[in-house]
Amino acid sequence: MLLALTTSIPATAQEDGLALPLIPPSAQATTASLVQMDEEVRDWRRLAQPATEALLGWVAEAGVKPSAGLSLDTGGAVAWRVSEDVRLLRLPVALGQGVLSQSSLTVMFANDDTVVGSSEWVFTPHSANSGRVQSWLNGSLVIDQTVSAPDSDAPRITSMAYKKGDWWGNFNQCLSNAGVAAWVITGISIACAAVCVVTAGIGCIACLGAASAGFSGTVSYCITTANLYS
Repeated sequence: MLLALTTSIPATAQEDGLALPLIPPSAQATTASLVQMDEEVRDWRRLAQPATEALLGWVAEAGVKPSAGLSLDTGGAVAWRVSEDVRLLRLPVALGQGVLSQSSLTVMFANDDTVVGSSEWVFTPHSANSGRVQSWLNGSLVIDQTVSAPDSDAPRITSMAYKKGDWWGNFNQCLSNAGVAAWVITGISIACAAVCVVTAGIGCIACLGAASAGFSGTVSYCITTANLYS
């Protein structure tokens, strides 16, 4: 069963039924969302290459294309069995388009191979600590805003070392060491909070897939690392 991501973000209902966040989350709220998101994807089962290629064929037949107009790297596609009824295919964007590698298109399938949902993420860096986050759900824009990593409760770490008592700073440091920008994680927390709270089910699965599938191992490792050193 899917759980709605924990969030303290006030939101307003839009005409299309989605809720858009009004303010960025605190480090504490982002942390809670990350832990829940990480737990959610642990039971997913990765599909073999033939099954992945079959889903790629169904994506092409259904005419699903990225709303941002970016080229996709079909060779980097990965698929999972999410539940008895749902499979997920994540296609990363091709390199050299001015966006981060975590940008992707995720497509959801029923057991009869019909497309039942999609989620798209585009992360465009502005600086080391901020960037533009865009997300589409089933082709409709959910979020488009500039995001900065939330401040930790202790002074920001500037070296490779970790600091006792600063969970977010240690988590951020671990992500940085692994090459993942903290503002990307913050943007994921914002958008998934908006999607999962309002559209629990397919929309939430697609959001979690796009958010976690590309680097869930890194997130899990950094959560453990931050718990260990904080």
